Amino acid sequence: MDQDKFRINIGCGKNRIYGALNVDTVQTGYCDSVVDLLSFPWPWESNSVDEVYIPNFLARLDTNQIVSVIKESHRILKENGLLHIQVPHLRHVKKNYDPLVKTGFTLDSFDFIKGNNYIFPEALFAEETLELNSFGLSEGNNPYIDFELAKPDSTFKYLYKKLSNKISNSSPKYFGNSAYLSAGLQEIVYRGRKIKTDKTVDIAFVLRPSEFGEFLPFPEMSLTAYLRQEGLSAVIIDGNPVFKGDFTIKDSIYGEYFEYVKNEILKVKPRFIGLGTFTSDYDFVLAFTTEIKKYWDAPIIVGNVQATVQPEDFIYEGSTVEYAVMGEGELTLVELLKAPNNLPETLRNIKGICFYDRETKQAVRTQSRGLIRDLSILPMPAYDAIDMSYYTRPRKRVIGYAFYAVVPVYTGRGCPFRCRYCASGSVWGEHSIRNSPIDRVIEEIKYLVSNWNVDAIYLIDDTFTVSRPRVLEFCEKIKPLNIVWAAQTRVNCIDETLIKAMREAGCIQLTFGVESGSQRMLDLMHKGITTEQIKKVFGLCKKHGMRTLANMMFNLPLEESDDVKKSYEVYEEIKPDDFGLGLTVAYPGTEIYDDYFPQKLKKEEYYMLAEGRGYGKGRFRLCSHDLDLEELLVDFRMNLKLQPLFPLFIRILFNREYLEMVFKSKRRWEYVAAIIKNLPVGFMRAGGILVYNFFLIFPTEIKRPLIRYANRMGVRYGN
Repeated sequence: MDQDKFRINIGCGKNRIYGALNVDTVQTGYCDSVVDLLSFPWPWESNSVDEVYIPNFLARLDTNQIVSVIKESHRILKENGLLHIQVPHLRHVKKNYDPLVKTGFTLDSFDFIKGNNYIFPEALFAEETLELNSFGLSEGNNPYIDFELAKPDSTFKYLYKKLSNKISNSSPKYFGNSAYLSAGLQEIVYRGRKIKTDKTVDIAFVLRPSEFGEFLPFPEMSLTAYLRQEGLSAVIIDGNPVFKGDFTIKDSIYGEYFEYVKNEILKVKPRFIGLGTFTSDYDFVLAFTTEIKKYWDAPIIVGNVQATVQPEDFIYEGSTVEYAVMGEGELTLVELLKAPNNLPETLRNIKGICFYDRETKQAVRTQSRGLIRDLSILPMPAYDAIDMSYYTRPRKRVIGYAFYAVVPVYTGRGCPFRCRYCASGSVWGEHSIRNSPIDRVIEEIKYLVSNWNVDAIYLIDDTFTVSRPRVLEFCEKIKPLNIVWAAQTRVNCIDETLIKAMREAGCIQLTFGVESGSQRMLDLMHKGITTEQIKKVFGLCKKHGMRTLANMMFNLPLEESDDVKKSYEVYEEIKPDDFGLGLTVAYPGTEIYDDYFPQKLKKEEYYMLAEGRGYGKGRFRLCSHDLDLEELLVDFRMNLKLQPLFPLFIRILFNREYLEMVFKSKRRWEYVAAIIKNLPVGFMRAGGILVYNFFLIFPTEIKRPLIRYANRMGVRYGN
């Protein structure tokens, strides 16, 4: 026997092979090592083994486990490495010689390994031999098995078995399916050589389509870029360009989406599958991972908010998710994907993950990794990994309600503030902000302009203007690019000098989290701003021609009717160009969930957050007043008596600055097509405002049902 070759005998039982590493799931007295062979990946490096022997182990597994074992054998074998399988023949299994056998095989069973089917889309092994055999004669195929452990046959029986084998293998398909010699063709012996596959990637990130699909998947793009930098491969399977808007696992379109993702996964054959998770995604993640493992049994990694805040929701005995990454994922994923094995002692040394320890039968959270302090170590997001033609088409919603070929860009991470309705502190682990160098941000913007014909940028940092010198540096360096941009900020982090500098540098809109016009509510939510600051900053924006968007929240904890009235009054005074209205929801990971949501959600109730049912009702009701919250939103719109005649879309459309940008753009004809297509909707909304103003002359009991009906029909007044 060639002692230089590395051989592994999987599930050896009493079939010991000399010169090989004999492995089993329990200590039998004949194995060299005890390994959990149903926990993947196995503790051997890829492309490191010369020969893998599997004598009768597969018969004790179910179908999914068999597929996983064959795939793992392919992973650890060197190119052209040998896979040797022995399994009981189906006819012999029917004799119940072994009560532990779950699966019987015929010669046809091995056709699946040849590929071109839903289990193995591509061939993993090139078949050398496929034979019928009698127990006790395997030494002809594998001379290294220790048959001193088996009862020897008489000379006559031995010769009879040899003759039976020779006859049966002259036409194995016939004898395997139609004849059963008296000597007993009790097993099948398969030998194949590994075929190298070129399409396998280290990880495939799967994106669920969302109503916020206008925004690029930055977490997955950043992870992909960093993994590439570290010598790993990653792809993003993005459903947004194909399937528009939100849907649940109960919707019929989910089946189409799953087929799309399944086919993409089978194309790239990832070693791991990654999924971002929010609380509202929980049911989707469990349903998807359960189904996808029937076709591709790769370990699944979840990350993002829910995986960080409550990783044990995903990590438990029998879960279809193997790992949860807590916090920032770049450094953690590299270590996890490069880990030599998945043994608990190895995983415990990887910071920032949660996994299930099969020995202790517990979910294990490893040491926190902490934040990436120097963002300059991160490469530019992998824009080439997604369909940029979809994300850069002229579209509304990102900046106001006019069309822009716009791409959101991050210039930093984190938020130093402590708003009680936000999970930022739980996700990042602390309230801090880390910024990328401005030169690095400018280079990214130049790349987007030159490579993707982008006309506008939306700075999506939680609070862009925290550092005054940094904002002024950005304005100085972006001004020569002559590009339109917008940003998010807070009224306590900006003044007239900054507003003026930003406007002169091309900024056309600022989005503010106003949240409430009641100082009591702002203080209770630890917002850290005053109503006077709100009024002053919105006035300064108007003075310098800066468009504004105000986000407002109702159903805040302990909110009284007087607080609602003050929100009306402040809104009418600041007159933003656009607004966002919403009901406050207590999500896990926020302070208001801990402090004002006593009856916590069970895992099986997370679907309520996905479907949006019951917001503001039952235990989701956080306010103290008895106003109907649906009526409240209607009333808010009813009380905006100073609505402009035309919505924002129409006003921008006939703005000289906007028209100049359109006709200078390389995408000018895409803009024209998009604007023409949307003109009927824009004018319908303008007409809707005329109808709205007409409603105001009626008594409340008449106008309220009319406006509520219009609201349900999707008319967004004031925009």
